[in-house]
Amino acid sequence: MKGYLDEVSLSTIKGWAIDARGQPPNLIASINGVPVARFQPTIHREDLVEFGQRNLGFEIELGYTVNQGDVVSITDEHGEHLVGSPRRIVDLTVTREEKILHLISRDMKILEIGPSYNPIAPRSRGWNSFSLDHCTQEELKAKYRGQQAVDRVEHVDYVWNRGPLETAVPVEEHGSFDAIIASHIIEHMPDPIGFFLSASVLVGGNGILSLVIPDKRTMFDFFKPVTLTSDYLMARYLSRTRHSKKTAFDNIAYNVSESGDVAWFPRVVGSFGFFGTNVLADAKHAFDNTSEDDSSEYVDFHGTVYTPSSFSLIVLELGQLGILPFNVACTFPTSNCEFYVTLRKGVPIQLEPSVVQQERLRLMRATVKEVGEQAAWLLNDESGDL
Repeated sequence: MKGYLDEVSLSTIKGWAIDARGQPPNLIASINGVPVARFQPTIHREDLVEFGQRNLGFEIELGYTVNQGDVVSITDEHGEHLVGSPRRIVDLTVTREEKILHLISRDMKILEIGPSYNPIAPRSRGWNSFSLDHCTQEELKAKYRGQQAVDRVEHVDYVWNRGPLETAVPVEEHGSFDAIIASHIIEHMPDPIGFFLSASVLVGGNGILSLVIPDKRTMFDFFKPVTLTSDYLMARYLSRTRHSKKTAFDNIAYNVSESGDVAWFPRVVGSFGFFGTNVLADAKHAFDNTSEDDSSEYVDFHGTVYTPSSFSLIVLELGQLGILPFNVACTFPTSNCEFYVTLRKGVPIQLEPSVVQQERLRLMRATVKEVGEQAAWLLNDESGDL
């Protein structure tokens, strides 16, 4: 047998193999000596044309999470290893999709909120997924045609225009979803607590809510202060369905680009610019003319702003206050301009007050350190002093 174990990521393995007869062999994937998948290579690989048979590649979803320190092996039925196998994982490659789908499998019923032109788990690729967006597939294609690859826009199963999120989904489907995916959604919600409560209605049992959240340190939110739990509480108290006058002002007055980018990976920054020539006056005009009334037309902004620790602090505090019906299941740190948080439905365990205080202080300190990192990325060409 010839072949190679090319790559091991969080839940997939890639490589190729050919047996002595020139055919794709029957292979066994094992983790720490325990078989977790049996398969044959089926993927067409142009780089294997010399073997005559080109369908020798494989990319297998293990249905098992690989961790650093695990030993991954690919063998044939006789126990012969591919080159590169066995392999002890010391530097795990984790893709964006694997972070988002870490606790989500293909047999789950998935609701993807706002996938637009970039779905994470598209039905066209075999996922049992349903799409909820603000307009139909045809309207989304018209909106993004000429700007994005509209061929990836999926059929929209539920169109949501106003009201609690769950009202867009038939009542008989409430509690039927195993997982919800929401990438770059939570920061747009005028009432984030309402969003979480709606998600808890739509997922059943111990369902999953997978969030991708922009890190304010690496995008146009750079100069805005982080959102606090009190902001969530006030939005819920006011039953917000529209963004506030303050939010309208802040998004025009303080949004910036950096070297022409609206989002960037962690790097040294300093070449900032506003989106307009007189943004302060534009921001006051937006403040004066923004209506917070439910009957007014919705205008979209980033209503909330986070670093990873500031978001974790909100989740902790809302959970301990008995408001948030989710627990943190796993997280992944900031990569490029976003971080990843997967929540699992369930009533958070109520901690002793002393433990809550200790954990809150830890996350508050971590938030300041994250903002400190942001400050360290600034070029030392302006002091900001009067």
